[in-house]
Amino acid sequence: MYLNVKKISKTINNRHIFSDVSFTVDVNELVCIYGKNGSGKTCLLRCLLNLTKMDNGSFFLKLTADQIGVCFQFPEHLIYHRTVQEEIASLVDDSDKALNVMEKANLKDKGGNSPLSLSEGQKRLMFILALMQKDKFLIFDEPLTSLDQESKKMIIEEMLAYKKNRGSIIYTTNRIEDIYFADKLICL
Repeated sequence: MYLNVKKISKTINNRHIFSDVSFTVDVNELVCIYGKNGSGKTCLLRCLLNLTKMDNGSFFLKLTADQIGVCFQFPEHLIYHRTVQEEIASLVDDSDKALNVMEKANLKDKGGNSPLSLSEGQKRLMFILALMQKDKFLIFDEPLTSLDQESKKMIIEEMLAYKKNRGSIIYTTNRIEDIYFADKLICL
């Protein structure tokens, strides 16, 4: 088991965001956190990453920080390098893997461009595909947002292959059609 969450709760400005949420994430498992906009999906992820303090409950994560990859809903906040190629290379630590990511994301011709010039969907593809190259445990906030149907299909296939061969993924969604490939569903 990678993660064990026990009865965590969060209140902000006297509003219960979520309460008594419990679940586990096993090795080689896809876990979907599903809920409407404003239901607390991102807040829950932030609590699990110790970016937001939870009110009560506990969780145990059996991994170190360098084994966890995270892509929040707005990946432009994660960009630190001047070019697409440098950004991807910094995430995967391997030039062959970086080229593989650029090819899968259809970014080979944009390697010298600023990552900020990419569309929302291209930024998302860049981060998700890069993180799948190296980390054991992934946390994706709305990974299928801003993607066309072909890219969604490819990311779902990549997530399923990752689960089978490398590790586990927690992802959030507010769209019912995005829950069906998960092994476990947490509803907020």
